[in-house]
Amino acid sequence: MTVRCLSVLPLMFLAACGKDPVPVPEVSQLALHFSGMTGRVGVMAVGDQLRVVAEARDSAGQLLSNIEVHFVSTAPQFADVATDGIVSSKAAGSAFIVGTAEGRAAAVRDSLLVTVAVPVSGRP
Repeated sequence: MTVRCLSVLPLMFLAACGKDPVPVPEVSQLALHFSGMTGRVGVMAVGDQLRVVAEARDSAGQLLSNIEVHFVSTAPQFADVATDGIVSSKAAGSAFIVGTAEGRAAAVRDSLLVTVAVPVSGRP
C-alpha cells in the first residue's frame, strides 16, 4: 500500500509541473530611432524633448511586441531619458541614449546620439 502511494505522488507532481512556461521571445536585434526623425543624431535646444522609439526583432527579422527596453543616458547632465523613452535636454553638450532589451541568451543594445545646442540669439 505504501508503494502505491509513493508511486502516485511523483505522477501528481509531474502533472502539476507539466505545464509549459510562457515562452520568452528571443530578441536578436534592437533598433532605436527618434520619433518623426531620420538619422541617428538628435539635435535639441535646452528644454526640448524627443521620444526614442525601440523596435525589437527576432533572428528571422520579425518585429516583436511587448518587449521591455531599458533606457539610460551616458551624460544625464546634458540629456536625460525617462523609462518611457522621452529624452529631456538639460544643458549644452552631448550624450548617448542607450537602449537594452534582454533576450534568452544575451542582452541586445543600440544607441543614439543627442546633441543639445544653446539657442543662438538674434544678431545685432
